Amino acid sequence: MNKKILKILFKIALIFIIFSIICSSIISQDTHHLEICHDDDCIICTIIHLAINIINIIFEINLSIYCMFLIMYILAKIHKEFYVVIKNTLLFQKVMFNE
Repeated sequence: MNKKILKILFKIALIFIIFSIICSSIISQDTHHLEICHDDDCIICTIIHLAINIINIIFEINLSIYCMFLIMYILAKIHKEFYVVIKNTLLFQKVMFNE
């Protein structure tokens, strides 16, 4: 069951990476198209804007994930749990009874 979930997550991550590479290549090839184009309904301009928005969203998601991991790491180092262990041996009970 866990291996199936890991395989699915790996495929989703792989598709996500390939999609971001395609968006990045679209942006890098047509960087000056937005300056040159004067058409109102240009499909290439729309694709470039969508790719830029997707890349910005990916960056913001990654930044928030890194911040969450950093906060969790700091909280894990700060928070220490102390366990109180009560012994139930006969010797311990005798010592406690004598005190």
